[in-house]
Amino acid sequence: MKKAKPERFESHNPAHTILNLTPVASNLLALFMAEGPIHKLISKRHYPGILSEYPEYREQQIIKLLIEIATSYRLTTWQLKGKRKERERKNEVGLLFTGEDDKEYPLNMHEACNKIIHADEIVFETKKIRKAPLRYIREQIQAFGIKQGEEWNVVLWIPEFCEAAINMPLLDDPFEEED
Repeated sequence: MKKAKPERFESHNPAHTILNLTPVASNLLALFMAEGPIHKLISKRHYPGILSEYPEYREQQIIKLLIEIATSYRLTTWQLKGKRKERERKNEVGLLFTGEDDKEYPLNMHEACNKIIHADEIVFETKKIRKAPLRYIREQIQAFGIKQGEEWNVVLWIPEFCEAAINMPLLDDPFEEED
């Protein structure tokens, strides 16, 4: 195999280009925050197309964005060391329940991403408001799965999850002090 000639290739750091989670996390947050205005629009103007298609689109997009954030975040942050790793593990974004007794633990961003990646089921908590034709999705979701024969359940807080994704620590952040 020949050695690549530098003048023919461009080098890119995935942590700074492909793995920028700001647009993805912003899209996820926007889906949750747009609930009220969309319900108001449908209630006032009775758009049957939006009413029939939007709920499924919304749920598919939320799941897609959750998985994209989780995989990108984990691809970058699994390599963190020292103070960066300690700080990253303190990003609390929900709650983890394990076992039959459903013991509750704080859920950090790192573990939340693992749970999203390995979830067997993702559940949206919804609420019905008066005569609104659609159900609102609350700003938290649940995911369920099994690890080593033990069932687990996470409650993920969407605003906190999006904030942690946007503030994802990078491996070579030039503004961060070294460990």
